[in-house]
Amino acid sequence: MSDRRETSHAKRSAFAVGLIGLFIALFSASCGKSPPTPPQQVQKQPAASAPTTRSAAPKDAEFDKLMSAVDKEISAEDARLEKQADDLMREHPDMNAQQLLNLPEVNECLRDFLQKLSQSPELQKRVNSAVTFTAEMKDLRENREQLNFAMDVTKYGQDRTRRLLTSLLSRNPNRVLDFFEKETGEAAAEFALDPSAPKSLNGITVERKAPPPPAQ
Repeated sequence: MSDRRETSHAKRSAFAVGLIGLFIALFSASCGKSPPTPPQQVQKQPAASAPTTRSAAPKDAEFDKLMSAVDKEISAEDARLEKQADDLMREHPDMNAQQLLNLPEVNECLRDFLQKLSQSPELQKRVNSAVTFTAEMKDLRENREQLNFAMDVTKYGQDRTRRLLTSLLSRNPNRVLDFFEKETGEAAAEFALDPSAPKSLNGITVERKAPPPPAQ
């Protein structure tokens, strides 16, 4: 039973390393605009068109002001997270990205993310889709359960490590999964050109699981 628990823990740890990422998304909606008025209506009712134009201006100004405030807030949050990540990297210059994940303040965020992931079918679907697509680019059509997926972050450079840390420190699972999807997307593009490549440049491998040994 102890061996089984240790194996399960090891699998979760390996899976965790493969699910580190970044999500920076600003959803902006365009102002609703009325369909263009036919020329004959403009000529017949010029007075009716003027109030509509004048009343729209304050709304546009309010919307622009709101979006500007949102941009500033997001930029400030990103700057805070990047500074926090840079501070950790500066304090531990000899640690690679995977070792930084074991720092208490980072590992707590990692556990928080994995808990959210385990409770969200939608987030799990994003993971499955990303892994499946990457495997298909290597001409692997097996179910995800029949594949070994690994993401080696030990060779990450400074910029990629910073994005990894900021995604976790944000405690936003969407940021983590968006980076994961970006990383698998880069790997998929490489595998599409060379399906025989054992590993992508960003450290991703996808391969068939070895068949179980024959029963004695």
